[in-house]
Amino acid sequence: MDKFDHHIVTLLADNARLPVSEIARTINLSRTATQQRIRQLELRGVLAGYHAKVLDPEHGEPLCVYFEVYCHDSDWTDYQSLVAKIPEIRMCHFISGQVDLMVYVQVARMSRLEAIRDELEHLPGVTLVRTHLVMKTLIDR
Repeated sequence: MDKFDHHIVTLLADNARLPVSEIARTINLSRTATQQRIRQLELRGVLAGYHAKVLDPEHGEPLCVYFEVYCHDSDWTDYQSLVAKIPEIRMCHFISGQVDLMVYVQVARMSRLEAIRDELEHLPGVTLVRTHLVMKTLIDR
């Protein structure tokens, strides 16, 4: 990736709905050249998707939480299908170390957060769930 590609990725990470014409103007390339670069970034998997950040209009920013999930069972494929059913789970990673799963959740209300934690705690083989509430996001790309 050259400086233009890096700049495109940065701009789209900040605002995925940014028009190609505005990106082109910002990076000082033609609209066609910029569109081709974006397409190449998509084909190479650098840009893997464009996402909406959904906020609850009454509560503003969502509550963001990481759950450490410890399991007796180490067959993470069983957990993958179970946690996939919870729509607020944005990411779930099977990781090395003592923690088995790292689950990232965004919710609008504390009551929903408590319900998700309860669901995770009652999955078969789960021995412990630790909650880490994000206090402030410093970088969000």
